[in-house]
Amino acid sequence: MNAKIYVRNVKHTMKGLLTWSLKRAIGPYRKQSRWLRQVQWYSAQELQQLQLKYLKDLVKHVYETVPYYRQLMTREGFTPADIHALEDIQRFPILTKQDILSAGASLHSRKYPKLLTKTGYSGGTTGVRVALLRDLWSIGNEHAFVRRQFDWAGLTTQDVCAYLSWRIVCPPGQQQDYPYWYDAAMKELVLSTFHLSNSTIPTYLELLVKYKVMAMVGYPSAIASIARYCLRDSIKIPMKAVLTTSENLDAFQRKQISEAFVCPVYDFYGGSERVCYIHTCSEGSYHILSEYGITELIEIPEQPGIRKIVATGFWNRAMPLIRYDTGDLVIPGPRMCSCGRAYPCVEKIIGRQSQIIKTPSGREFGATVVECIMEFILHDLASFPIFEAQMILYEGFHLVLEYVSERSLNAGEEEKINSLVKFHIPEDFSIELRRVSSIQKTASGKALSLVFNPSTQKTTI
Repeated sequence: MNAKIYVRNVKHTMKGLLTWSLKRAIGPYRKQSRWLRQVQWYSAQELQQLQLKYLKDLVKHVYETVPYYRQLMTREGFTPADIHALEDIQRFPILTKQDILSAGASLHSRKYPKLLTKTGYSGGTTGVRVALLRDLWSIGNEHAFVRRQFDWAGLTTQDVCAYLSWRIVCPPGQQQDYPYWYDAAMKELVLSTFHLSNSTIPTYLELLVKYKVMAMVGYPSAIASIARYCLRDSIKIPMKAVLTTSENLDAFQRKQISEAFVCPVYDFYGGSERVCYIHTCSEGSYHILSEYGITELIEIPEQPGIRKIVATGFWNRAMPLIRYDTGDLVIPGPRMCSCGRAYPCVEKIIGRQSQIIKTPSGREFGATVVECIMEFILHDLASFPIFEAQMILYEGFHLVLEYVSERSLNAGEEEKINSLVKFHIPEDFSIELRRVSSIQKTASGKALSLVFNPSTQKTTI
């Protein structure tokens, strides 16, 4: 093994030991995992009773410790004692991402000092990053919920999983001979999505065999690219399962992945805001996890049959979000699944649209990969006077970074932004900066961080 790779693997294994301790050993992971194995078989009535219990507890918590909700409830004229049924959650107005930005620290619970929290950020589907405070207890709890999806897929903690997702192995814009690492503590082989191409796939396939990978986890677009390569060359690598997330999984991708890796595909939905989880059971049904929170599927008058996800999470007490508008859309499914679980079902998740970008050098990027690059760019832009930003991909692999700012950037600032964008974006793309009055929105009002070939051009300011 290359000495550089050996050192990298040792470093990430040491980090993995710390992650293992925080997620599985010290916190609530083991206790919650045992509880989740039991509660998944509750009846619909038992799940609703459980939700009401947690809702009452949550409302009491926010009333006593979260200034934003204390002020809101006082203004609306109700207290925790007025919560008697699940429907009473509608006393709270729907919370938007802009509300979170405006509320700032007033959404943080006074019960949790900074030392007992960790900061995460909203995902890459919108043009502005939102800081999300999480209490340390919720980290192990979150891992227990995620781990149960792996259990449903027939995986154990001893099975090696390969990840093709947002994790940075090496700088996206730089060529690398070894774009991967292996964490022996967490049994995770991390492959760089940003360096995925026909030239790197053979190496990735060798690694899947070398590390005896039993499952792949990540973006459907990335995993499907490897599957297509395998099917083209009549290669099959049997696994227990493939788990996909963060993008729409279409029927053709599912078929390709299942054939190449000789296993079922389990698609699941979540979010960095930690308000809703939708997992897939062994029967292939999407289940809304009732014990994770309250998920309301709100009708959209202009789009019959489609519902918007508005959700309330029970488990992150450092920054609780009540009736948060995720901006994601679903089509409701049948009430019951043959697996025997009483969770509500969803027929299809349509809020996560994905397109494939194929560059002149043959590299393929799913929309989520470019959105993740946008996340890193937005993080770096935090020191600039930029309120929102959006990447526009035009024909000819020309990327335009549109930004909203109260003033024009000076030459020095533009040069710095150009440099950091070029650091993250592969060399196949040309880059342009453009100041605009507002970024583009979807029909549902969502501000995507990445827009493909827009039909209209806006005037710069």
